[in-house]
Amino acid sequence: MPARNAVLLIAHGSPENASDIPEFLRLVTGGRGVPDSVVKEIQHRYSLIGCSPLTCHTIGQANGVQRETGLPTYIGMRNWHPFISDTLEQMTRDGVEHAVAICLAPQNSRTSVGLYKQALADKQVPFTIDFVESWHDHPLLIQAFAENHRAAYTAACSEANSELLTLFTAHSVPQRTIAEGDPYESQARDTAALVARALDLKDDQWRFAFQSQGMSGGTWLGPTVESILEQYAREGKTGVFFQPIGFVCDHVEILYDIDIAFRDFAAKLGMKIWRAASLNNSVPFAQAIADIARTRLATVSA
Repeated sequence: MPARNAVLLIAHGSPENASDIPEFLRLVTGGRGVPDSVVKEIQHRYSLIGCSPLTCHTIGQANGVQRETGLPTYIGMRNWHPFISDTLEQMTRDGVEHAVAICLAPQNSRTSVGLYKQALADKQVPFTIDFVESWHDHPLLIQAFAENHRAAYTAACSEANSELLTLFTAHSVPQRTIAEGDPYESQARDTAALVARALDLKDDQWRFAFQSQGMSGGTWLGPTVESILEQYAREGKTGVFFQPIGFVCDHVEILYDIDIAFRDFAAKLGMKIWRAASLNNSVPFAQAIADIARTRLATVSA
């Protein structure tokens, strides 16, 4: 009998409702205290978007991968339900013998992928796990981002009555992380450049910025989105098209940071913003993850 293979998708996790934010932040920080002002601000952001759809989209993505691979596909969250530990227990009960673990963060950083890997290492399971370190340059991932860009860009330019510049974004990380050798910045920039190439964008037609800098203090990676928007405003530009390439589905960093905060910031500068849809249940995105899983499984069985 062949080994019972499976795919495990791992994500940060996010509560659906603002009332769960205190417990969520406790888990994110490992029990360290969080100032009340930070808790209230994050609750406010959740209240403005209604709820976080991250878990719902992740389930949909898992369903897409399962359709593409024919393999049982599980999801495990580091900081919310379904927790990684609970998912591993379910996989054990289901008789999984080998799993390919893929983080739903294509670019590798120890602040995200590294923590997910450690969460797996901390659990003892009776099956083997092949952990994928990064997949930021997978051709089907690039195709998925490019398709979503094309689907919205033409209409945005028509509404703006001009050719819009594209601003690629990814989540910022503390600058010290990069100084310690983290590959995240170079991988995020590589993803943006590959999507720009797929779209035949010239160098002067796109820029890259880091968004969602943290509230914990210290120096975070830039340039910031705000600084790029201010520069565009000084140059007399009236609109910009956002293409987030560091996120694979809608959640707070998209629905609040871009759709609300950056939109309001741009409006004060006399600018308007548009963005490409998030990957969510994109077929090429599911195919990208499926291809990674099949390739890793083929290596194991060779």
